[in-house]
Amino acid sequence: MSPEVIYEPVTARTTDLTPLKADIITYYGPAILALIVQHAAVSLGALALVRERLSGAFALFIVAPAKSLHLLLGKYLAYLVFVLTIGAAMLGVLLSPLLGIPLAGSAWRLAGVLLLLTLGSIGLGFVLSLLAASERQAVQFAMLSLLAVVFFSGIALPLDALQQPALTLSYLLPATYATDLLQDIMLLGLPGDRRFFLALAGMAAALFLAALALLRWRTKPS
Repeated sequence: MSPEVIYEPVTARTTDLTPLKADIITYYGPAILALIVQHAAVSLGALALVRERLSGAFALFIVAPAKSLHLLLGKYLAYLVFVLTIGAAMLGVLLSPLLGIPLAGSAWRLAGVLLLLTLGSIGLGFVLSLLAASERQAVQFAMLSLLAVVFFSGIALPLDALQQPALTLSYLLPATYATDLLQDIMLLGLPGDRRFFLALAGMAAALFLAALALLRWRTKPS
């Protein structure tokens, strides 16, 4: 009997059905997008209010007819437009023939992830700005958040390789949820984990409320 006939029943034949290139640029592209958007938003937000507070501009906010909520919403809108422009430019580079990263899923879900990521990151930056005692400290806070994203959001190390309390820190970062969602939407064509969408939305809302409370505390007449 021919040897081919004997081992034929146990021969494995595999076919790659994925529509993407299995290279390092394609895999890390969505994660780098999340990292850049969060770092840009946190850095801008961290310097947004500390400079005005130290220069004495908050004294004008105290006597101005505008409320703290109006001031914070104006800041949010300005930085939201700016950071989303940066994210859109970065996304255009990733999807261009230069890098060739696919968009297998819904463009609307992708836009929703970037919007929630930007809102949460701006809120984190504002909280750090209102807690910082100086511009130098605000910059240090922003750099620490960048290092946290690199090491604890699943970019450098997979989340299942982390132990507590590092794993808890991972899920306190907006980029952790955004990285997973962007990889599902862009590379696999999946809708993304609904719990991660809710977590991003909840984090953005919580950070907005925290920034508002801190701003009211900072602008409270002494």
